[in-house]
Amino acid sequence: MEASIKLSPNAEARNRSKIQRCREGDLGQNKVNASKNCSHQANGEKKREELQLRRVPESSRARPIQTQCNEPEKIDGKTEKD
Repeated sequence: MEASIKLSPNAEARNRSKIQRCREGDLGQNKVNASKNCSHQANGEKKREELQLRRVPESSRARPIQTQCNEPEKIDGKTEKD
């Protein structure tokens, strides 16, 4: 099932040129495996870009709640540990 994700024009161009070079055998692969490898590479690029689009910007991430570490309560002049 093909996901309908819109890639940026640069990513599409990169994918096209990679697939084209791959099919022509310029990436050092034999021609039998070239078309298989090409589609895998293109899918990898698409998934990578999709993950980058999904990343949450640093400013909107939830920050851990800071808890204050208080001294142990003193009861009758002694701490709980005494």
